[in-house]
Amino acid sequence: MKILHTSDWHIGKRFHGVNLLDEQIRFGEWLLKTSLEERVEVVLIAGDLYDVVQPSGKAVRVLDSIFNSLLQAGIQIVCITGNHDSAQRLSFGNMAMSEGGLHLSAESPDLDDVGKPITIEGAQGEKIQVVPVPYLNPFRVTNHDLDDVTHQSLVESVLDRARHEVEDPQRTIVMGHGFFAGGSNDTVEETGSERRLSVGGEDRIGFHVLNGWGYVALGHLHRHQEFDQGRIAYSGSPLPMSFSEEHQKFVRIIDCGDSITPLAPIAIPDEVVRPVKTITAELEHVVEMAGSSDWVRVVLADDSIQPGAMNRIRSVFPNILEVIQPRPKQIESPSINREEDLSPGDIVELWLDDYFPSLDTRYRQTVNDSVNETLAGVGDETP
Repeated sequence: MKILHTSDWHIGKRFHGVNLLDEQIRFGEWLLKTSLEERVEVVLIAGDLYDVVQPSGKAVRVLDSIFNSLLQAGIQIVCITGNHDSAQRLSFGNMAMSEGGLHLSAESPDLDDVGKPITIEGAQGEKIQVVPVPYLNPFRVTNHDLDDVTHQSLVESVLDRARHEVEDPQRTIVMGHGFFAGGSNDTVEETGSERRLSVGGEDRIGFHVLNGWGYVALGHLHRHQEFDQGRIAYSGSPLPMSFSEEHQKFVRIIDCGDSITPLAPIAIPDEVVRPVKTITAELEHVVEMAGSSDWVRVVLADDSIQPGAMNRIRSVFPNILEVIQPRPKQIESPSINREEDLSPGDIVELWLDDYFPSLDTRYRQTVNDSVNETLAGVGDETP
């Protein structure tokens, strides 16, 4: 039986004001095609299905369409809620949906209701068990017998119980959503686009709680990364969620035969998911570059602010989302001799010389005209 591991879809995400639903629809179509080509029988989604707890109607329809296409193809789905999801909304109808092949595990105030093992039967009668552990917020999961309540203690309690409920932990897949770290802590990489789960790192979960399981499918971190020879892995998000995610995106395939074996991850093509790119250069160099359809952020390396930069760059990079202008140089004040008899216009000219030395003559004239119009309205009063 082949199983596909993905996570952090964030359906309904807006990226610098751009709705990503079209790309998320393309990803869903590619996911179905890839699952059929790879003969995948189960898709695991390790949390953050939506980007917000109250998704829009369009976002709900997109997720519903992706789920329906997989189920219609005979592919079962196991998913858990993440820290962006509403457990109450997503758990509605779960018992009825599980009969149709959609198994969703959501956070519950009662810890005993969380992480119940699911037995999945393949087309040829093969069976694999999954322990789905959703994101557990210590402030919402209140019915338990723990003395020290943290994200780690909640997850550890669920997994300790599950070890006695499954037939063989080595033939079982665990799903989790959170920041897991441990002996390989230095190699666990955040991207800057994940929502912080706590202040001070207190909700980091040690890898030791994952010992003894056949495969651990994690979500929350958006960069694909694996540990313990691939036995523990973050699939990463299918779409970049910030300009810190210039890395390749993947889904993972697990082969469940006599043992659980992670296969080589499958890269998501650029034509399905648009990459992000940050360019740092002077404006004149940027507009001379070869264009691309990537989502682009430009950090201008010019000495002063470049008016009209966005429009000029858009002619080369149609999907430009952000232009970061150079910061004005830090000076205590404009170079003004207080003893000089300077007019307001003179002071503005000196200020422009200090802060915007390369300002185009046309824009300088616009500023001067505005100053003169303002002074004309003031009359004989001192501005």
